[in-house]
Amino acid sequence: MQRRSFCKSMLGIGLGALTLKHGFAIGHDKTKTYVLVHGAWSGGWCWKRLTTLLRNSGHEVSSPTCTGVGERAHLNTKAVGLGIWIQDVVNHIEQEDFSEIILVGSGFGGVVITGVADRIPKRLRKLVYLDALVIHNGNSAFDQLPPDVVANRLRQVEKEGNGINIPVPSVESFGLKNLNDIQWVASKLKPQPVNTYMEKLSLKGSIGNELPKVYIDCTSPPFKPLIEVKRRIKTEKDWDWRSINTSHDAMISAPKLVQEILQEL
Repeated sequence: MQRRSFCKSMLGIGLGALTLKHGFAIGHDKTKTYVLVHGAWSGGWCWKRLTTLLRNSGHEVSSPTCTGVGERAHLNTKAVGLGIWIQDVVNHIEQEDFSEIILVGSGFGGVVITGVADRIPKRLRKLVYLDALVIHNGNSAFDQLPPDVVANRLRQVEKEGNGINIPVPSVESFGLKNLNDIQWVASKLKPQPVNTYMEKLSLKGSIGNELPKVYIDCTSPPFKPLIEVKRRIKTEKDWDWRSINTSHDAMISAPKLVQEILQEL
């Protein structure tokens, strides 16, 4: 073997070892760990497009499904509430032994990641609220939503949800426009355990537990139940505010835009 060829081969082996040792792909930034938490009626499946993009860029990604929806819909009971969803994600993180996590919550998942940060802040690096609901200690999700939205959902619980579930809304209400996306999402959504919205959030510290917080506002179209939430957050100084021109379920409608923001963090 000529000397030049030999040196190139050894360099390739060395870089490969470096990649394995330090956990990053050549040509990419150092590997980051993302845990993605879905919103109401959804499941880990909703992140499929984004997880593919992030993994192809060399990052570690996990998207657990909370109890009572998605592939865990068979576990839905009246007892399933906010605390169980928070514990679902805490357990997942601890069992996988993740650390330095960028924890992302979409929609109702924002309430969940707030609870997770209160319990295991040392495992987290940053919180990302993707067009997400943000509530304070002692409040429930219903306490924060517009009264007309709450009244409508409670009527649906009694009329269609057997007193246990919030029925699946129309997919179009999330702002999705692509017919294939609408059909795919509609085939996956499951009724939401109503106690996740009724149970009060219990925090020992502040929202985010002093971790850096990023809010990604999806503006086209704006998701009406979150308008007042976003107005309040904009007045608070400890948020990194970003906006993207897409719908509420941005991980479906614009996964590339979401990926670009997450990889900047």
